[in-house]
Amino acid sequence: MQTTMKTTNETKNTMAADKPDAQKGLPPKLGDLEISIWNRSHGAELDADYVKQLAVDIKSNGLVNPVSLVWHKKSGRWAIVAGAHRVAALKSIRGKDGVLNGDEYRIIDGLDADDPRSFDISVADNRHQRGMSLYELAMYVRRVIEELKLDQGRVGEALGLSRPQVNRLLMLAQHWDDLPESVKNDFRKARYSGSENQPVLTFSWWYEFASAFQKAGLNDEVRAMMEKALAERWSTRQVKEAVQTYAMGDPAPADEQSAEGDDAPALSSGSADAVPAPVGGKPGEAAPAPS
Repeated sequence: MQTTMKTTNETKNTMAADKPDAQKGLPPKLGDLEISIWNRSHGAELDADYVKQLAVDIKSNGLVNPVSLVWHKKSGRWAIVAGAHRVAALKSIRGKDGVLNGDEYRIIDGLDADDPRSFDISVADNRHQRGMSLYELAMYVRRVIEELKLDQGRVGEALGLSRPQVNRLLMLAQHWDDLPESVKNDFRKARYSGSENQPVLTFSWWYEFASAFQKAGLNDEVRAMMEKALAERWSTRQVKEAVQTYAMGDPAPADEQSAEGDDAPALSSGSADAVPAPVGGKPGEAAPAPS
């Protein structure tokens, strides 16, 4: 009888240690939170301009959309599945020792931070938040496909992208370090309401330039062409014509047509729209208000 009771208590203690409850690490300190590997901001440079705008909005209106958290057994910390920029804004207001108030976060029960289902939650939660910059989108797509081993089809479907578009984003991540600084700076920008620091370049702009890499790689001539195209704000059509001339008039393969058209339902096109529309949104639709 005593042995049975001891075993039962040990089991309960083990379960309690593995499963976080309302008294374990809650409310979480802002400085103790980690960014989930399934979050689009994991390993990416946060948008400082957006963080500042969020902080101003939070001071005036509070945090409208709670941060989504899951428990990470390996690290013993709460992981941000969605809301990394929101947490950064709160940290700028309260400091790293500040805490999330009870109405500022939601716990996803029964889900460890390593579970791939966190990907779906992250995409769904961020659907109505700030749109991703091309930089964030490219790095996110590469990480979940190459490191986290999600199928390209599943990733494309969740983000509203065709397979050729996913491949072009993988190319952007691959060539990122070799891009001109002016182009990288623009690709880091995300379009959202109220920001004066809006991007110029479009996904279709990049899509056309990427085809030049397949001919000769990212050399000095192509880099100079990209810088000129940005400085003069070339349209996608101008870029396409210049790239075709550079490639000696050879058209792109049939499965690598322009990003404009029926194969790009979730992406903005034209010189004024620089980033994919929010998941579930319409092409050219502005992102909702920040928080």
